[in-house]
Amino acid sequence: MNPPGHAALPKRLLVVIFMAAAGFTIASLVSDVLLESIVPGAILIYFLFSLLYSPLFIRVAAAFMLFAGMLMLSTVSDPYTLWAKGFNRSSGMFVLFLFLPLLTEMFTALANRSNPRCRLRESDALVPVSSSSGGSLMIAAGTQFVLSLVMSIGAVWITGPLFRTCGINRKTSHRGISLGYAANVTVSPFDVIVHTTIFLSGMTYYRFVGGAAVAVIWYITIFFLIDFFRRRFQKKFGHKLGVHRKDAILSQGPGTKSLVTFPLLAHLSILFTLAILTTGAFPEVSSAIVIGLLGGVYSLCWLAFTHGVGVLRNAFPTITEAIPKYSGFLPLLIAASFLGTVLPETPASTLIETFVGAVVGFPQYLGILVVIVGTVLLAFLGIHMLVTIVIVGTVFTAESLGLTPLGFALVLIISYVSSMNLSPLVPFTALAATATDLSTPITVVKNIFLPWCLIILGTPILLILLFSS
Repeated sequence: MNPPGHAALPKRLLVVIFMAAAGFTIASLVSDVLLESIVPGAILIYFLFSLLYSPLFIRVAAAFMLFAGMLMLSTVSDPYTLWAKGFNRSSGMFVLFLFLPLLTEMFTALANRSNPRCRLRESDALVPVSSSSGGSLMIAAGTQFVLSLVMSIGAVWITGPLFRTCGINRKTSHRGISLGYAANVTVSPFDVIVHTTIFLSGMTYYRFVGGAAVAVIWYITIFFLIDFFRRRFQKKFGHKLGVHRKDAILSQGPGTKSLVTFPLLAHLSILFTLAILTTGAFPEVSSAIVIGLLGGVYSLCWLAFTHGVGVLRNAFPTITEAIPKYSGFLPLLIAASFLGTVLPETPASTLIETFVGAVVGFPQYLGILVVIVGTVLLAFLGIHMLVTIVIVGTVFTAESLGLTPLGFALVLIISYVSSMNLSPLVPFTALAATATDLSTPITVVKNIFLPWCLIILGTPILLILLFSS
């Protein structure tokens, strides 16, 4: 029998390695030398060690992507520089996720204080599937959207536990997270994908934002209609089919309606304003690092003000308890970022160029559909959708698809967002699974598969009607 603490020792080591990588990343703000070998080395060590605690699916997928990226390094002239650049690309996430547990603590406390009935229920009660309402979906999506404006993908780590605490069932939680984060990625002026799309389509954010709003309304319409007809079907036939299931972590209650409260919105508004000011003041620093530090300082100040300075003693255990859970998604994020950095610099990128180049002669609907579906399929193979849309945006023009520049920009952004939601090999789905206590992202994909398939099939029609050249 193992002595007490034997199993905990490796996890403590994992925590130390993670915090070292985050610490070196912060220190690199004043010493670029650390980015040459220390930071990427620490991230690689964390990656290898974290695989011991990752779910099998994540372990295999992340190891495969990293191995493929390493093999591709042999085809470039300066592999060491590209190796460092590949791992440094995910370094900001270590700082962001270092402090996210404190923000989770703050937002959960705000939700509980605003609504005493919004509590986690531990009983194994039978919960009707139909108790999930369209209002709950929109509330979850709206909360996810607002939080994501401030913390990007890191907001998923907060909303997963927050929705669970407030009684939103897992399927509605997944769909709310998916819809809210997709809307953020589509329209946020702070998201790198938006700016990449604007650059590739040759337009300004001012011209882009109107079309992006149309795309967001399109997402909302499909999600709402599916939820509406699902509830109608369950109301009519559920009693015949016995549509009830056991959900040990969720309970619907009146607290769901007051999830987005004035105090919560007030703090989000302050954080959003501070995020704009700080990222604008330090444009050369990764937004993940700036927002991670900002969130850590802000949440510590709030906790100290509302619970007393003594609560700060619990801050370190709160952080260290969360770090081992990151093994459920962070290795995949590291590997995807690494492969996404290496691939465009290698001859392998010509394979994607050949694939998209063959689409030019297709009918307009089919051509647009193939671009979107092709991006999704490549994401299923582990090729990050950012890599694909950059190549698509370089090979294609708006005229080649029969669209205006705005329509072309929407093809790129919807290709990215659809791939992000439908591929289990993408960090977003892995993070959503971990944040909602699932061991595999496949369940997340299953819960959001239908709306995103309908969005993909209908997008070419929408673009042809509204944005044809």
